[in-house]
Amino acid sequence: MQNLSKTGSYFGDPGGTYPPKLYLSTPRDAPLMLISITGNSLVLAAILRTPSLRSPSTAFLCSLAVSDLLVGLVVQPVYIAEQLKPSHSLLLVRRIVLFLACGVSLCTMAVISLDRFLALHYHMRYPNLITEKRAVYASATLWVIGILLSSFGFWKGNIYFFTIAVSATICLFISTFSYVRIYFLVRQHRLQIQVQQQAMENLNVEHKVSMENGG
Repeated sequence: MQNLSKTGSYFGDPGGTYPPKLYLSTPRDAPLMLISITGNSLVLAAILRTPSLRSPSTAFLCSLAVSDLLVGLVVQPVYIAEQLKPSHSLLLVRRIVLFLACGVSLCTMAVISLDRFLALHYHMRYPNLITEKRAVYASATLWVIGILLSSFGFWKGNIYFFTIAVSATICLFISTFSYVRIYFLVRQHRLQIQVQQQAMENLNVEHKVSMENGG
């Protein structure tokens, strides 16, 4: 576990937590940083410039792209700078933004799984149930929650880690529940389609037999 400061906060430890200088990591992280920035920027630009692509699902996708873009724009450059010149300020910035981006990404993926479940389960009511405005509000709420949870690191380290554990458990539970339900829904729909196809085939056979007998 990471060292805690004398006050018990996670972000307040000024010493003993700097990683060794790994200059070999810079050639590895630099391309990943550029790929992350370019890829997520293209996703955001495509969605924002194409109104036909906008939907509740793409609103959540934008939130996920912003969190990944934050990693490429802030976390990875700060990490490289920290490797070259250890600094408590850089360490602080990296920890805050990293936990914020990872937390929002995890929560957004959980919400996306729940959104897909609702789209299948309430396929007729889904357009009225989940609107683009509600998706934007939900994404903004996740960012506010992420900022609040990240601020706990300045308070008590134990509470901070407990909050992370509870939040991660809730997100994993939501994702697992949603995808299990999606699996059973898709399986049920597939069985219904097979039954309907079999009924149509039987009806065609009966019709063909009756035509032959009538002829």
